[in-house]
Amino acid sequence: MKKYYILLIPLLLLMLTGCDSHENKTQTICEGTLSDDEYSLYMYYTINHDSEYVNNLLISEVYAVENIDLIEDYYNSIKETYESENELYGGYTINVSIEKGIDGYDQIEAKILIDYTKIDVDKIKKTNEFMRSLFDGNKLSLDKVVNYYENAGLSCE
Repeated sequence: MKKYYILLIPLLLLMLTGCDSHENKTQTICEGTLSDDEYSLYMYYTINHDSEYVNNLLISEVYAVENIDLIEDYYNSIKETYESENELYGGYTINVSIEKGIDGYDQIEAKILIDYTKIDVDKIKKTNEFMRSLFDGNKLSLDKVVNYYENAGLSCE
């Protein structure tokens, strides 16, 4: 059960966007690290937006799994989670792979592009109460998610 918890935080983060002051910016970078006894997760998010609304989010995540015997389980769980979100809402481009890290150990790399102009906003708003609160009409609002990222501990510029 613990291994699925790792997917919950990045999944919520990937569905959100916005950090720091974003007036006159077209791109915001947010990054951070989560870890426990079983894994470390490095998150690097590139958020493309206008002054008020998110256009798309490019997610780069690296999962370093301590128990190499579990890497396939984590890989499958991560990939299935993103694929499930894409099936539900559309707008995702997904690339998840197992690669050699700089330390020589296997790690999972996920690169996901979420195009918020192509997702099924009505379906998100019907199935996810938290996400529904972040939309202004049919657009994801930067202002409504700034506090979420800050509270989650990500550093944004």
